[in-house]
Amino acid sequence: MQRTMMHPVLDELTDPSRRSILERLRSGEQSVMAIVQQTGLKQPNVSNHLARMRDHGVVTGKRIGRQVFYSLANPMVEAVIDTALASRCSMRSFATSREAMRDWAERYLHALLNTDESEAFMVLNECLSLHVKLEDIYVEIIEPAMLSINRSTLLLPEDIAREHAATALTERIMARASLSWQLPPSSNKAVLAAPTNDRHVLGLRMVADVLKARGWTVFYLGADVPADTLEQYVLQMRPELVLISCSLENTRLALIETVKRLLTLRKEKATPCFSIGIGGAQVNSTPELLLTSGADFTACDARQFSQYLDHLERSSQTTEL
Repeated sequence: MQRTMMHPVLDELTDPSRRSILERLRSGEQSVMAIVQQTGLKQPNVSNHLARMRDHGVVTGKRIGRQVFYSLANPMVEAVIDTALASRCSMRSFATSREAMRDWAERYLHALLNTDESEAFMVLNECLSLHVKLEDIYVEIIEPAMLSINRSTLLLPEDIAREHAATALTERIMARASLSWQLPPSSNKAVLAAPTNDRHVLGLRMVADVLKARGWTVFYLGADVPADTLEQYVLQMRPELVLISCSLENTRLALIETVKRLLTLRKEKATPCFSIGIGGAQVNSTPELLLTSGADFTACDARQFSQYLDHLERSSQTTEL
């Protein structure tokens, strides 16, 4: 392989943002806006990176109407990228190490405290370029940072504002992360909701993203969903899985009432059999809620829920055999 071709490509791969762009172009021609949506980078930055790589002969662009579509310049560029990424196995091992996770978590927390969106997206892009699992990003990086923000809140106006800003930024980060892992939806369906008066649903959003990354069709109802509304929606959608999050102490009774109605619906066989899972801060701190409510299972975070899905899929494959 010509060294004159290798050097420019390898130079671009050392930059996390340009590496992320090149990885997206491996799947084929992309518009600038598509790359922006997939990478989470700002449009001017993407355009500048593409212009640089076009000048270096790494990518090529063509205008169709008002949009410019980019692709890798030639098969040799693709071969260099494939070889370089294959040799990054040791880097991927580092990406899953405790040291790396702690470093990313500290940087992400610092970004939240300073409302530094660029740094927050930089942390995410580094994780995605090293193929860190979605549930690991959520459990090891985002959750610890958000817990630190919540613990430091003294209910002063400036603290409340900081918590809201951190939550809003994290929601944007999660939206970007889920796009990178999301698979085309399958026939497996799940309904997710929080009970009446419970508006803390960041953890529920994480679980929804994990489901999408596994190819599930997800109906995310979000916060403050009355029990009868959820019951009717389950009857209409006929899912295999219903997940309810309970984060506040004063919503425990609403959780129990919601699960009770779902159990009655399942017993009457008005819809195909579905599993009922509960989670959230109150469930984690009060494990007996699982027995009290009558739900089928619980998971303390997105990673444990992903492990439950592994078990569910293995059981389904065994049944089919």
